[in-house]
Amino acid sequence: RFSAKAGSPDYGAITVGINLRGSAEVIKRVGREMFTPMPNVDSAVVKITVDDEKYKNVDKSAVRDAVRIAFSSRRKMLVNNLMNAKKLSRADAEQMLINAGIDLKARGETLDVEDYVKLSKELR
Repeated sequence: RFSAKAGSPDYGAITVGINLRGSAEVIKRVGREMFTPMPNVDSAVVKITVDDEKYKNVDKSAVRDAVRIAFSSRRKMLVNNLMNAKKLSRADAEQMLINAGIDLKARGETLDVEDYVKLSKELR
């Protein structure tokens, strides 16, 4: 989940948060047989690199708010989440997405960090 790509089933709010501050990469896969008792899932060692210059001039709190809205109802389209969270009309929510250059049928898990930065500016 830490290093998932936008649009994949593992992509989520934690992925966006990490990508906002730096990057994550899988260093090594660790099989479930390495643990006692053996869990039902495999594991991985993940390296998270923090880059203080990445999105330095972006209001990260506003981006977190946009992410929270987008993933509040994960399977819903983003326009519906915006309408519910911000009490917007459909037309206003759609206009925000258009202004941010985001597809009107987008869902939270399809947006990358750049999209969330643009959306956060529109939410302000």
